[in-house]
Amino acid sequence: MKKQSQRIRHFLLLCISAVFLCASCAYQYEPLVKDKRLLYYHNVHSTVVIPFLDQTRTPGVAGKVTECFTEELARFGELAVVHSTSVAAYLRENNIAVTEKNVRDVALRIARAFHVETAVIGAVTEFNAFFPPKLGLSFEVIRVRDEKSIIAVSETYDAAFNYVRDEAEAYAGLRDEHDSVFGREIVLRKMDLYIEFVCYRLIKKNL
Repeated sequence: MKKQSQRIRHFLLLCISAVFLCASCAYQYEPLVKDKRLLYYHNVHSTVVIPFLDQTRTPGVAGKVTECFTEELARFGELAVVHSTSVAAYLRENNIAVTEKNVRDVALRIARAFHVETAVIGAVTEFNAFFPPKLGLSFEVIRVRDEKSIIAVSETYDAAFNYVRDEAEAYAGLRDEHDSVFGREIVLRKMDLYIEFVCYRLIKKNL
């Protein structure tokens, strides 16, 4: 009876994992032009983001980055993306802890469980929440069918540099985010928004 109950829960998990996060997003980005669609040149249409590792030992930051990266991917509306809560539920159900040693194997296992073509693994490499903020991320996209890495990126967005501030303000304009005190610099003042901005830029620039 217990095994049957577990199978039912697992089946339901796979069914409701679905993919598009649009219903939970307050906004969507305009889809990119056809020849620059996310992962267009790799002919990829689905993915899952594995919980990011935290090399900075900052409580909560890896979970926030994982959630933001997943949602930013979904907002383009060009890939089927497994919801982060479904990934967390799968890990709990199977008593799996993601570590540097097993992250690749876990990623392939989860991707196959949810029947997606790729998996994203990554890590928070730098983090400073005080103004000017800094966030460094590395990530890799693994194709499931041949277990090969098709994209690997490592970048740091340091708001001490003017070009990063300009990009952050442009992102605030895209989202129509502003504040009576800071204006569109609000993205630099709220770390949640800054994490979303960095994820957006890395996805648009590299995928």
